[in-house]
Amino acid sequence: MRAREPPSGARDGGGDPRSPRKDADARRAGGKTLDIDALLALAHEAEPLDYTPAVLPKKEKIRLAVARDKAFCFYYEDSLDAVREMGGELVPFSPITDGALPENIDGLYLGGGYPELYAKELGENASMRASVRAALERACRASPSAAGSCIHRSHRR
Repeated sequence: MRAREPPSGARDGGGDPRSPRKDADARRAGGKTLDIDALLALAHEAEPLDYTPAVLPKKEKIRLAVARDKAFCFYYEDSLDAVREMGGELVPFSPITDGALPENIDGLYLGGGYPELYAKELGENASMRASVRAALERACRASPSAAGSCIHRSHRR
């Protein structure tokens, strides 16, 4: 899977676990208790997996609002590609700086990230909170990730 590179110290994973950067990160994190060199040697010797990617069916076109800013910055690009492949249109927006959700959306996706670090900015954007609440009340489908679920739950009350 491809993933956008999360900020330094990110909780979410992603990227290629066999990359040199991940090797260095693993050595720092577990070098005192694990035989990192043996684990990495084993990983580098592994044969590539042989698989046939799924062919996704075309569906009715939807417009999916995708939160993309410093609070919601982690997405598996393969998942977003799958939405596009099935006929969906991804419409980026910022819960921090935009005044409202994009118009004519069918769904809302709050990705992973750091909303707790930007709680003040998110909380101060009253017009965006009202826009999200209105979308959810009119049965807009929502798919929050772990980070997004705290925002989603707060708007469902």
